[in-house]
Amino acid sequence: DPDTGRDLVRAAVCQAAVLHGPGDVRIVAVVDDAGRRQWDWLKWLPHNEHPLGAAMVYDTFAQAERALGEVLGRGPFDPGAAPVHPHLVVIVDGAEPGGSVIEAGVAGVTLLTVGHDREPAGALRLRLDGDRLTVRTESGDESIGTADRLALADAVICARRLARQRQPGRRAASDPAQRWCAELGIAGPDGTGVWPPHRDRDRLRVPIGTDTQGRLVELDIKEAVEGGLGPHGLCVGATGSGKSVLYL
Repeated sequence: DPDTGRDLVRAAVCQAAVLHGPGDVRIVAVVDDAGRRQWDWLKWLPHNEHPLGAAMVYDTFAQAERALGEVLGRGPFDPGAAPVHPHLVVIVDGAEPGGSVIEAGVAGVTLLTVGHDREPAGALRLRLDGDRLTVRTESGDESIGTADRLALADAVICARRLARQRQPGRRAASDPAQRWCAELGIAGPDGTGVWPPHRDRDRLRVPIGTDTQGRLVELDIKEAVEGGLGPHGLCVGATGSGKSVLYL
Protein backbone atom coordinates (compact mmCIF):
# COMPACT_ATOMS: atom_id res chain seq x y z
CA ASP A 1 0.00 0.00 0.00
CA PRO A 2 1.73 3.24 -1.11
CA ASP A 3 -0.06 5.31 1.55
CA THR A 4 1.31 3.11 4.33
CA GLY A 5 4.76 3.33 2.74
CA ARG A 6 4.51 7.12 2.70
CA ASP A 7 3.66 7.09 6.42
CA LEU A 8 6.87 5.14 7.08
CA VAL A 9 9.03 7.36 4.87
CA ARG A 10 7.58 10.51 6.48
CA ALA A 11 8.47 9.14 9.91
CA ALA A 12 12.04 8.36 8.81
CA VAL A 13 12.54 11.74 7.11
CA CYS A 14 11.19 13.76 10.04
CA GLN A 15 13.35 11.81 12.48
CA ALA A 16 16.42 12.51 10.34
CA ALA A 17 15.54 16.21 10.15
CA VAL A 18 14.98 16.55 13.90
CA LEU A 19 18.23 14.79 14.82
CA HIS A 20 20.53 16.27 12.15
CA GLY A 21 21.21 19.78 10.93
CA PRO A 22 21.15 20.80 7.26
CA GLY A 23 24.95 20.70 7.26
CA ASP A 24 24.80 16.96 7.88
CA VAL A 25 21.66 15.90 5.98
CA ARG A 26 19.90 17.34 2.95
CA ILE A 27 16.46 16.08 1.98
CA VAL A 28 15.41 15.96 -1.68
CA ALA A 29 12.24 14.68 -3.36
CA VAL A 30 11.66 13.46 -6.91
CA VAL A 31 7.91 13.05 -7.31
CA ASP A 32 5.35 12.96 -10.08
CA ASP A 33 2.28 15.21 -10.23
CA ALA A 34 0.12 12.67 -8.39
CA GLY A 35 2.51 12.48 -5.46
CA ARG A 36 3.49 16.15 -5.18
CA ARG A 37 0.77 17.02 -2.65
CA GLN A 38 2.12 14.29 -0.36
CA TRP A 39 5.54 15.96 -0.21
CA ASP A 40 4.80 19.67 -0.53
CA TRP A 41 5.46 20.05 3.24
CA LEU A 42 9.17 19.41 2.67
CA LYS A 43 9.53 23.06 1.58
CA TRP A 44 9.33 24.09 5.26
CA LEU A 45 12.41 22.07 6.21
CA PRO A 46 15.74 23.94 6.13
CA HIS A 47 17.17 20.58 5.00
CA ASN A 48 15.19 20.91 1.75
CA GLU A 49 16.60 24.31 0.81
CA HIS A 50 19.04 24.35 -2.09
CA PRO A 51 22.16 26.51 -1.51
CA LEU A 52 20.71 28.92 -4.11
CA GLY A 53 17.45 29.18 -2.17
CA ALA A 54 14.95 26.98 -4.06
CA ALA A 55 13.16 24.01 -2.52
CA MET A 56 14.66 20.71 -3.67
CA VAL A 57 11.46 19.05 -4.92
CA TYR A 58 11.71 17.95 -8.54
CA ASP A 59 9.37 16.41 -11.14
CA THR A 60 12.00 14.21 -12.78
CA PHE A 61 15.38 12.67 -12.08
CA ALA A 62 16.81 14.78 -14.90
CA GLN A 63 15.81 17.99 -13.09
CA ALA A 64 17.26 16.72 -9.83
CA GLU A 65 20.56 15.74 -11.44
CA ARG A 66 20.95 19.16 -13.07
CA ALA A 67 20.35 20.91 -9.74
CA LEU A 68 22.56 18.54 -7.73
CA GLY A 69 25.44 18.22 -10.15
CA GLU A 70 28.11 19.04 -7.56
CA VAL A 71 26.90 16.33 -5.18
CA LEU A 72 26.57 13.74 -7.91
CA GLY A 73 30.18 14.36 -8.84
CA ARG A 74 31.33 12.61 -5.66
CA GLY A 75 31.64 9.34 -7.50
CA PRO A 76 30.01 5.92 -6.98
CA PHE A 77 29.11 4.54 -3.58
CA ASP A 78 31.98 2.76 -1.84
CA PRO A 79 31.11 0.91 1.39
CA GLY A 80 34.73 1.15 2.56
CA ALA A 81 35.08 4.91 2.06
CA ALA A 82 34.75 7.57 4.77
CA PRO A 83 31.34 9.25 5.09
CA VAL A 84 30.79 12.41 3.05
CA HIS A 85 28.72 15.42 4.10
CA PRO A 86 26.10 16.53 3.68
CA HIS A 87 24.39 13.18 3.22
CA LEU A 88 21.55 13.36 0.69
CA VAL A 89 18.26 11.60 1.38
CA VAL A 90 16.27 11.38 -1.86
CA ILE A 91 12.56 10.52 -1.65
CA VAL A 92 11.20 8.94 -4.83
CA ASP A 93 7.43 8.76 -5.26
CA GLY A 94 6.07 7.98 -8.71
CA ALA A 95 9.00 9.36 -10.72
CA GLU A 96 10.71 7.06 -13.21
CA PRO A 97 14.52 6.92 -13.05
CA GLY A 98 15.21 6.27 -16.72
CA GLY A 99 18.88 5.35 -16.21
CA SER A 100 19.39 7.90 -13.45
CA VAL A 101 22.86 8.46 -12.03
CA ILE A 102 21.25 8.82 -8.60
CA GLU A 103 19.65 5.38 -8.72
CA ALA A 104 22.89 3.82 -9.92
CA GLY A 105 24.45 4.65 -6.54
CA VAL A 106 26.36 7.79 -5.49
CA ALA A 107 28.55 8.27 -2.43
CA GLY A 108 26.61 9.86 0.41
CA VAL A 109 23.18 9.46 -1.22
CA THR A 110 20.31 7.34 0.12
CA LEU A 111 17.14 6.68 -1.90
CA LEU A 112 13.79 6.09 -0.19
CA THR A 113 11.48 4.79 -2.90
CA VAL A 114 7.73 4.48 -2.30
CA GLY A 115 5.51 1.97 -4.07
CA HIS A 116 7.88 0.70 -6.81
CA ASP A 117 8.44 -2.99 -7.48
CA ARG A 118 11.75 -2.20 -9.15
CA GLU A 119 14.80 -3.33 -7.13
CA PRO A 120 18.08 -1.66 -8.15
CA ALA A 121 21.31 -3.43 -7.25
CA GLY A 122 22.05 -3.13 -3.54
CA ALA A 123 18.50 -2.07 -2.66
CA LEU A 124 16.98 -2.97 0.69
CA ARG A 125 13.35 -3.91 0.10
CA LEU A 126 10.94 -3.30 2.98
CA ARG A 127 7.37 -4.56 2.98
CA LEU A 128 4.49 -3.42 5.18
CA ASP A 129 1.59 -5.65 6.15
CA GLY A 130 -0.47 -3.35 8.34
CA ASP A 131 2.06 -2.24 10.96
CA ARG A 132 4.27 -5.33 10.50
CA LEU A 133 7.57 -4.49 8.82
CA THR A 134 9.48 -7.17 6.93
CA VAL A 135 12.74 -7.09 4.98
CA ARG A 136 13.51 -9.30 1.98
CA THR A 137 16.62 -11.45 2.43
CA GLU A 138 18.20 -14.26 0.41
CA SER A 139 16.27 -16.76 2.53
CA GLY A 140 12.93 -14.97 2.25
CA ASP A 141 11.01 -12.24 4.06
CA GLU A 142 12.11 -11.64 7.65
CA SER A 143 9.98 -9.72 10.17
CA ILE A 144 12.00 -6.96 11.83
CA GLY A 145 9.38 -5.20 13.96
CA THR A 146 6.57 -2.66 13.92
CA ALA A 147 6.81 0.18 11.44
CA ASP A 148 6.88 3.81 12.56
CA ARG A 149 4.16 5.85 10.90
CA LEU A 150 3.59 9.58 10.60
CA ALA A 151 0.48 11.14 9.09
CA LEU A 152 0.73 13.95 6.55
CA ALA A 153 -0.74 16.51 8.96
CA ASP A 154 1.83 15.62 11.64
CA ALA A 155 4.69 15.89 9.13
CA VAL A 156 3.51 19.40 8.22
CA ILE A 157 3.56 20.39 11.91
CA CYS A 158 7.05 18.94 12.38
CA ALA A 159 8.45 20.68 9.29
CA ARG A 160 6.94 24.07 10.15
CA ARG A 161 8.37 23.91 13.66
CA LEU A 162 11.81 23.28 12.19
CA ALA A 163 11.45 25.98 9.52
CA ARG A 164 13.13 28.74 11.54
CA GLN A 165 16.08 26.61 12.64
CA ARG A 166 19.47 27.20 11.06
CA GLN A 167 23.00 25.93 11.55
CA PRO A 168 24.79 27.44 14.59
CA GLY A 169 26.47 30.70 13.63
CA ARG A 170 24.34 31.18 10.53
CA ARG A 171 21.88 34.07 10.64
CA ALA A 172 18.63 33.62 8.80
CA ALA A 173 18.40 35.79 5.72
CA SER A 174 14.84 36.81 6.67
CA ASP A 175 15.67 38.50 9.99
CA PRO A 176 15.48 42.25 9.23
CA ALA A 177 14.64 43.20 12.84
CA GLN A 178 17.91 41.76 14.13
CA ARG A 179 19.92 43.40 11.34
CA TRP A 180 18.29 46.79 11.97
CA CYS A 181 18.97 46.59 15.71
CA ALA A 182 22.59 45.67 15.03
CA GLU A 183 22.98 48.73 12.79
CA LEU A 184 21.66 50.94 15.60
CA GLY A 185 23.85 49.27 18.22
CA ILE A 186 20.94 48.13 20.39
CA ALA A 187 19.85 44.74 21.62
CA GLY A 188 17.25 42.82 19.63
CA PRO A 189 13.56 43.13 20.53
CA ASP A 190 12.37 40.81 23.27
CA GLY A 191 8.70 39.97 22.86
CA THR A 192 8.47 38.47 26.33
CA GLY A 193 9.33 41.85 27.87
CA VAL A 194 6.75 43.90 25.98
CA TRP A 195 4.01 41.29 26.06
CA PRO A 196 3.99 39.71 29.53
CA PRO A 197 1.46 37.03 30.47
CA HIS A 198 -2.00 38.37 31.34
CA ARG A 199 -4.54 37.19 33.81
CA ASP A 200 -7.75 35.85 32.26
CA ARG A 201 -9.57 39.06 33.22
CA ASP A 202 -6.98 41.22 31.44
CA ARG A 203 -6.75 39.13 28.27
CA LEU A 204 -8.01 41.10 25.23
CA ARG A 205 -8.74 44.05 27.56
CA VAL A 206 -7.13 47.43 26.76
CA PRO A 207 -7.60 50.95 28.15
CA ILE A 208 -8.91 53.42 25.52
CA GLY A 209 -9.41 56.61 27.55
CA THR A 210 -11.31 58.14 30.47
CA ASP A 211 -14.94 59.08 31.00
CA THR A 212 -16.31 62.52 31.98
CA GLN A 213 -15.44 61.85 35.61
CA GLY A 214 -11.85 60.80 34.88
CA ARG A 215 -12.40 57.08 35.36
CA LEU A 216 -10.56 54.64 33.11
CA VAL A 217 -12.55 53.25 30.19
CA GLU A 218 -11.47 49.84 28.94
CA LEU A 219 -12.37 47.92 25.81
CA ASP A 220 -12.81 44.21 26.49
CA ILE A 221 -13.35 42.23 23.28
CA LYS A 222 -13.59 38.79 24.89
CA GLU A 223 -16.77 36.86 24.21
CA ALA A 224 -19.70 37.75 26.45
CA VAL A 225 -19.58 34.29 28.07
CA GLU A 226 -16.05 35.15 29.23
CA GLY A 227 -17.15 38.44 30.78
CA GLY A 228 -16.24 40.67 27.84
CA LEU A 229 -18.19 42.96 25.53
CA GLY A 230 -17.88 40.64 22.54
CA PRO A 231 -15.74 40.86 19.38
CA HIS A 232 -18.15 43.17 17.48
CA GLY A 233 -18.86 46.83 18.09
CA LEU A 234 -19.94 50.12 16.56
CA CYS A 235 -18.19 53.45 16.90
CA VAL A 236 -20.49 56.44 16.22
CA GLY A 237 -19.55 60.12 16.00
CA ALA A 238 -19.68 63.19 13.82
CA THR A 239 -16.92 64.11 11.40
CA GLY A 240 -13.91 65.33 13.36
CA SER A 241 -15.05 63.83 16.65
CA GLY A 242 -11.99 61.55 16.91
CA LYS A 243 -13.15 58.12 15.71
CA SER A 244 -9.96 57.50 13.74
CA VAL A 245 -7.80 58.68 16.63
CA LEU A 246 -9.59 56.20 18.89
CA TYR A 247 -8.84 53.34 16.47
CA LEU A 248 -5.18 54.29 16.32
